[in-house]
Amino acid sequence: MKNQVNILYKPSSFFLLLCLSSSSIATSHHEPHWGYEGESGPAYWGELSEDYKLCKKGMKQSPINITQTVTQKSLPATLNFSLVEQTIQNNGHTIQVSAPGGSSVALNEQQFKLVQFHVHTPSENTIEGQPFPLEFHFVHKNEEGRLAVVAVMVKEGLSNSAIAGLIENAPSDAGQSASIDERISVESLFPFFKDYYSYEGSLTTPPCSEDVKWLVMKSPVTASASQIFSLNEIIGHSNNRPVQQLNDRVIFESN
Repeated sequence: MKNQVNILYKPSSFFLLLCLSSSSIATSHHEPHWGYEGESGPAYWGELSEDYKLCKKGMKQSPINITQTVTQKSLPATLNFSLVEQTIQNNGHTIQVSAPGGSSVALNEQQFKLVQFHVHTPSENTIEGQPFPLEFHFVHKNEEGRLAVVAVMVKEGLSNSAIAGLIENAPSDAGQSASIDERISVESLFPFFKDYYSYEGSLTTPPCSEDVKWLVMKSPVTASASQIFSLNEIIGHSNNRPVQQLNDRVIFESN
């Protein structure tokens, strides 16, 4: 089953020539340990490895505080939602669902396929200085390996069936993964209204590589207080990078 939803997209030539994740890039055992606390936390990422230097010196870093936006006409894009085989992993940094070959977003006549999605608690991006209890990142990649990330904020409210599925299937111990028998609906993690903010940014974890296209949905979805608490318990720690300087970037707002 596939549903198409038209949204707006600010055309851009900047996409990341990397693979996989805005938050959880697969690392080899040779790479330095990074985390969210102490001397391996965000303030020190740029000093852990030469490969991570953009975490300290980059000028287009994510996340950001979304404010003072510019409204601009833009070209249409299409989100395609579908249910496919999924695997869920607790990688020690986040809860991540791999969904290769499933949902996609069409941008400027290019297909960006959803590779995985994962959750941050609390949110990484903020809107007018407001953080949210949770933020989902949907990582899309085209055939050239370029990335587009769609972010969805979560506020406390009614329970969400897709989030219930995450909680039910998520391994409690870091390093574990499992197949999901009853597939999680990506569409259920998106708001009804698809207006968004967009900006040029980076991965929010090492190596903090830049030229990631970010689309942040204006409207949040809801999760119950118990669902928010449960995801926090499973992850075991806050996993949000602090807001970064905007510098000379422009934040666009769909109309």
